[in-house]
This record gives sequence, structure tokens and C-alpha cells, in this order.
Amino acid sequence: MPTEELSELDPEQISRIVHMATASRYLKSRSNVDTTGIMYEVNQDFARTMNKIIMEKTLETPEEELDGMIPPNLNLPAPPPPKVAP
Repeated sequence: MPTEELSELDPEQISRIVHMATASRYLKSRSNVDTTGIMYEVNQDFARTMNKIIMEKTLETPEEELDGMIPPNLNLPAPPPPKVAP
């Protein structure tokens, strides 16, 4: 999964995530909480989600517009049926 060209979370989003993650009663009493590991995971999840959205949008475009973008011998499985909401 290439993530080099994808945007990352902006500082405002990171600040909100860190604030919400450290807002528990236990973590409020701690002055120095290391959040680098969890922010790395959040950025990875964000990149995977953006890749999936881009791929789904690309596969929805007609083949004529994709000229040379996707190899003609690429066979993808059928998309799963939509889940029924309870």
C-alpha cells in the first residue's frame, strides 16, 4: 500500500485526537503521556482508508477513462454485498 503521496492528518486533527485520547481521569493526572505510538497507528489507518476510498472511486469510473491506469489483466473479486442495518 503506497502512502508516500497521501496527505496525513493536519495538526488540528492530531491535537483533537490526542486531547480526546488523554481526557480520561487516569491520564489527566499524568503530565507526560507518550502518544507517538497511537498517533502512528491512527495515521496508518487514515492512509489505508484514503487508499481504499481512492481505489473504490477509481474502479467506479468507466474503463475508457482509465486508459493505461489499471492493467487489463487485473481480476478483482466481486465487492461484498452491503450489510443489512439492524
